[in-house]
Amino acid sequence: MSYENASILIVEDDLTIGEHLVGHYGSLYSVVWCSDIASAIETVSSHTFDLVLLDMHLPDGEGTQVLQILPDAPGSPQAIILTAFPEHQMAVRTIKMGALDYLEKPFDLDDLDLIVAKALQQSYSRQKLALGDRQRVDALDSIKGDSDAVNHVKELISTIAQSPDTTVLITGETGTGKELVAQAIHELSARRSRPIVRVNCAALPSSLIEAELFGYEKGAYTDAKKSRKGYIEMAAGGTLFLDEIGELGLEVQSKLLRFLEAKTFTKIGGEREIQVDVRVIAATNRDMARMLEDKSFRSDLYYRLNVVQINLPTLRERSGDISTLLRHYITHYCQRMGRPVLELGAEILAEATAYHWPGNVRELRNVAERTALLGTFPSLLGDGRTHQMRQQNGDSTEEAFKTLADVERELIIATYHRLQKNKTRTAEVLGINRVTLRKKLEEYGVQ
Repeated sequence: MSYENASILIVEDDLTIGEHLVGHYGSLYSVVWCSDIASAIETVSSHTFDLVLLDMHLPDGEGTQVLQILPDAPGSPQAIILTAFPEHQMAVRTIKMGALDYLEKPFDLDDLDLIVAKALQQSYSRQKLALGDRQRVDALDSIKGDSDAVNHVKELISTIAQSPDTTVLITGETGTGKELVAQAIHELSARRSRPIVRVNCAALPSSLIEAELFGYEKGAYTDAKKSRKGYIEMAAGGTLFLDEIGELGLEVQSKLLRFLEAKTFTKIGGEREIQVDVRVIAATNRDMARMLEDKSFRSDLYYRLNVVQINLPTLRERSGDISTLLRHYITHYCQRMGRPVLELGAEILAEATAYHWPGNVRELRNVAERTALLGTFPSLLGDGRTHQMRQQNGDSTEEAFKTLADVERELIIATYHRLQKNKTRTAEVLGINRVTLRKKLEEYGVQ
């Protein structure tokens, strides 16, 4: 394995050895040479290295002074100890301090090469693991929310991504984030360096869907002047995301099933079988049980797709995430439009939590964009009122200061009326018990 981008710090006061090491490794890696402890500490503290070749005895100190700071240095480089004064206790001490190996001078370059290769392999593996952790965080961060339901989905995504080719069926109402889940699985998998190809099966005419998926050869149609790859072939090595899979006709379903079973297909008008390595993720908002019952969807294809199923919760089922989502998207759209970020008041959050969101996160995102654009939050519960928004750390020009008691009174009364005077539901939304709610309503003279 090659590590052309690796960087090595040589800490060596012997001119002959230092020049020899620089000459030997300088043609392969990025090399820096320091001849004393002070410059070595300064260099390793301000630059990133993968490996340090460290002499133990230098004019201004011991190599252990450098060794002890390596765990906190940029890149946390490994160290190989080089010394002309071999001592058993020193060897044990440096290994305990984290040195990878201990080599006596004079040493054979072939022996050192083997140890250097081992150290760079470990550094590469560490960096790859750290990169994987960052990619995991980034991929899952696009799925907003911290409810139990969302955390369960994230755990499933992480588990599924460990398998490179298991087919997945994502189900859920429209707007619940099925494409985000497919994207996260792809980005966390070993296929992340290859493309994810998205196909909206509902957007393609039934007469074209087979050609779009499988491609066609020159002359297959009157207008087929040249052969064309289909989406499956375009996704080679990566992920094919088939959104709205329930819209496929039975004939295309049959051909898709053959591909899933054999990983081969034939283009329209072609004779040659083409083999493609691809993971298939399908998604639907349709009632698949009913489609299987009325035979509008093949049961064998369903079971082939449904190796693992992720059923996405509606926004109603994770109402605790609504305030987080609203704040996130309103901030996002305000910043995107170059406008001051708007603040969500308690009354708005109560109304948003009480609303049933039939369009789920997609509808909420649209509401947030409209709010950022117009500066007002729309009526969600049908009373025709809109809410004037405040800027963060600022006041609306249309509102005067209110006491905390005034805000509490308005919030309780507004929530109570918007929930059709349902005391149990109002108490749940407000996070108080029914006794407290009843006393507050009596205090405010609300019947």
